[in-house]
Amino acid sequence: MLAKCSAEGMEIEQCDVDTAFRYGKLKEEIYMELPEGLRELLELAEAQGEDDVVYMLLQILTGHCGAPVV
Repeated sequence: MLAKCSAEGMEIEQCDVDTAFRYGKLKEEIYMELPEGLRELLELAEAQGEDDVVYMLLQILTGHCGAPVV
């Protein structure tokens, strides 16, 4: 990322974003397919006759180390 910014002449600033994404609200509507490991929800949806299921994210997800996963 630093190399790309430098190559394109962008200004780079350092800032503390330790919790910037935690509990953040999304401005966009983002839909995703069911992640691996949540097959029980998919089976429930299929049992109700819904075979093309997507989920809308309401909040930013964070990974194991707190990195944004959106």
